[in-house]
Amino acid sequence: EERARKRRLFPLECDTLVCALLNELDQARTASTLNGYQRSAMETAVYPRTQGIAYTALKLAGEAGEVAQEIGKSIRDDAGKVTVDRRARLLLELGDVLWYVAALADELGFTLSEIAQMNLDKLRSRKERGTLQGSGETR
Repeated sequence: EERARKRRLFPLECDTLVCALLNELDQARTASTLNGYQRSAMETAVYPRTQGIAYTALKLAGEAGEVAQEIGKSIRDDAGKVTVDRRARLLLELGDVLWYVAALADELGFTLSEIAQMNLDKLRSRKERGTLQGSGETR
């Protein structure tokens, strides 16, 4: 049953590193909600709060860049295939992106659930109006 669960999360083969990361994720179930994650993440925050918005925004951009680099390397080195090892690295980098999204939201006084709900409302509205495709925030 455990292996089946891991296969659902990671349909590719489950190597040692990925399995270890999954075990760590299982232990972190206390942060099972967006706001719970955000609260837990902020307990680990160590950065200059006097420049919190700028710092977290810049670090978020950097971590998103690391995700993009991994995808670029998969194109360059592996014909676009996301290998098991690269998948594990992407899991780590996406976790860093999530942490900085949570930190920036906290700095701005938003909860992750507020952001998620606003985003879903916006997308539903666009779908209803037939404007999901295109560009610009005011469509």
